[in-house]
Amino acid sequence: MATRSWDGGAATDFWNLADNWDTNVLPSSGDDIVIAAGFGTTIFNGSSPLTSLTIASLDSGSNLTVSGGVLTVTGAADFGESLSITAGTLELNGSSSINTFTQSNGSLSGTGTVTITGASTITFGDHRGTGTTIFQGPTTISSGGFRLDGGRTLRNLNTLTWSAGQVTIQGAGRLTANFGPAEPLTAA
Repeated sequence: MATRSWDGGAATDFWNLADNWDTNVLPSSGDDIVIAAGFGTTIFNGSSPLTSLTIASLDSGSNLTVSGGVLTVTGAADFGESLSITAGTLELNGSSSINTFTQSNGSLSGTGTVTITGASTITFGDHRGTGTTIFQGPTTISSGGFRLDGGRTLRNLNTLTWSAGQVTIQGAGRLTANFGPAEPLTAA
């Protein structure tokens, strides 16, 4: 177990390129990952040899996209900029904080509590596992819809706009929302 810091030394922003890490060594199981601000977007794409990676913690001050494979964080995760899931699975098992969130496919899963403080846009995908997703900022669900599965709880604390697609709740998933004048649910 070591701390691996992103230095962006490779020609592209993929996690599976050793030159992007400060010691030119790929992250391995149990490592702590640090990505400072100012690196644009880093991409975990599930390409060999990092098709699946379990790390102890993640502190990302730059944008992060999960576009394939399985990235698991067993402890705390902090996404100071934006997190985007376009495919694959991001499993968060500790307490996690996300600034802004977009999801166009793939899964957010795990046993931890995930708090999204800024805006969220979901066009397709699912949230799985026994953890909780908390939307503190305005949230939009559109296009293909959204699924809660495996006992996951979704708490909405702001405006939730649902303009297209289905919201499917399976396997003991729960949706709790504040439907007062300050936090309306809007179905367009």
